[in-house]
Amino acid sequence: MGLRFVFDNAADVAQISGGSVPQMPVSNLQREGRAVRWRQSGTSAQITLMWPTATPEYIDAIALVGSNLSEESTWRIRAWRGGVETYDSGPQAAVPPQGIGEMEWGIQPLAVTSYWMRSRLSVMWPEMFSVDTLLIELDDPKNQDGYLQASRLVCGLFWAPTFGEDWGGSWRMVYEGRRERMESGDPLVELSSSYRVLSLSLPAVDLRARNALSEVYRRIGPAKPFLLSLMPEATDRMQESDYTIWGLLPMELANRYASYQRWATTIDIEEA
Repeated sequence: MGLRFVFDNAADVAQISGGSVPQMPVSNLQREGRAVRWRQSGTSAQITLMWPTATPEYIDAIALVGSNLSEESTWRIRAWRGGVETYDSGPQAAVPPQGIGEMEWGIQPLAVTSYWMRSRLSVMWPEMFSVDTLLIELDDPKNQDGYLQASRLVCGLFWAPTFGEDWGGSWRMVYEGRRERMESGDPLVELSSSYRVLSLSLPAVDLRARNALSEVYRRIGPAKPFLLSLMPEATDRMQESDYTIWGLLPMELANRYASYQRWATTIDIEEA
């Protein structure tokens, strides 16, 4: 295990362009809100990000959040600086495929996008490169929706603490609303919203990591979302997807002075 945080999203300060339907422009990828989405008709799309050549960005983390990409989709990332190509990922699977042993053959359709956990977030961890022009190519020819959409685009540098998280990291699903029993004994359920919460414990936070976490919390607080991957580049891509979240810091964050020059903290990240 070795968690990674992306606190500063370079995509938000880029000049962004790409095809879209009129009411759901590509600039929505730079705005917050689950209902704020970019959509492109068809099953392929290109998104271009540009920064000033004099002040290029450095990137080693890229993510597409809240997409409807199917399990047969691919994406390709290409980057240039001053007209010279600095990175080309080649076509890669955008969403972790469902294992053969998990398929309900003859019942479950291929290229499904309804499996929400695995079709919400695509992430790539390239070797760090500098860039003033970034091109993202999406291809999903068997997507049954007939369009591509996503809610957020993230790219930037990841930060990792010196020591990793403790064993026992978990995620849970939270449903808002109420449930009660009627006089007949039947359950009455009224649901309003749902979201994931990713929980982790850092048992050995050194001075460098403590200062970094404290500064981040003072700077972005509990209001600005960020990317967290608890198991980046795991051999099991589904495991990585399950433990990656675009979320918010808690309303309270405490550091416990566990031993000399060592602190400890627990964090619950709530899905944005």
